[in-house]
Amino acid sequence: MAGPIFRFPSVDNRSEPKITKKLGPQTSNIAERPLARVGPSRQSDTPKQDNVRADNEVPTDQELIDSYRATGKRTALDELVRRHIERVRATIYPMVMNAAIADDLTQEVFLRAFHSLHRFEGESLFSTWLHRIAVNTTYSHLRRAQRNPVTLNSDAVEQSHSKDDDPGDQMLTSELGQQIEEGLASLSPRLRGALVRTAIEKMDAKQAAHAEGCSTATIYWRIHQARKQMKLKLKKYLSP
Repeated sequence: MAGPIFRFPSVDNRSEPKITKKLGPQTSNIAERPLARVGPSRQSDTPKQDNVRADNEVPTDQELIDSYRATGKRTALDELVRRHIERVRATIYPMVMNAAIADDLTQEVFLRAFHSLHRFEGESLFSTWLHRIAVNTTYSHLRRAQRNPVTLNSDAVEQSHSKDDDPGDQMLTSELGQQIEEGLASLSPRLRGALVRTAIEKMDAKQAAHAEGCSTATIYWRIHQARKQMKLKLKKYLSP
C-alpha cells in the first residue's frame, strides 16, 4: 500500500513540492545503551558541502537551493525533500510517539524551511539548519499539547516480530515495546529529547547539546535523569 501524499502550499507563489514517502517509527533499547564519548562533532564550525557531487549530474544541497532561488522550479525542492525526509521524521517520531503526528510535523518542518529559505545563508550545512527547525517545530508542538497525554500506537511493536516468532516471544516483545513507548511518553520533553538524540540518533553529548540548544553539562544531567526514570519503568525487563 502506498504511503500518504503530502502536498505543500506554494512557496512564494511557486509550485509546491510533495512528500510521497511514509516511514515507520523506530524503537531502541534506550534504558541501557551507553552514551557515546564526546568526540569531533559531525557539525563542524566550518561548513562543508552537503551531498557533494561525485560527477556533474549530482548537485549539492547548496546548488539545489541556488537553483530554486534563480529559477523557482519545484524540482529543486522535491529533491531536497527526498534527501532529507527520512532523517527529519526519524528526529520527530521518538519525541511525539505517534506516527500521524510525526507525519504532520515532518510536513510542517519542510514548509517552515522552504518559507524561510531566503534566510539560509550557507553558514552551516543545510541538513544542520533543517534539523534545528525539526527540533524547534517538535518542541513547539509538545508545548501546545503539554496538558494532553501522548497518544501511542503499536506500529513499532507490530513490525518488530514476524509470523514465525514464538507466540510467547511475541507477547514479551509487544509488552516490552509498549513499556518503552510509555516510558518515553512519561518523560518531560527535554529529558525525552536528550535521550532520543543520544540513544536513537546516536549523537555524542556535544552534538546532542548543540541540537538541543543547551550546554554539554545540561545534556549529561538530562540523560542521567531520563535513564533513571526509564530504568524504573523497565526494571522487570533488565538484568540485575
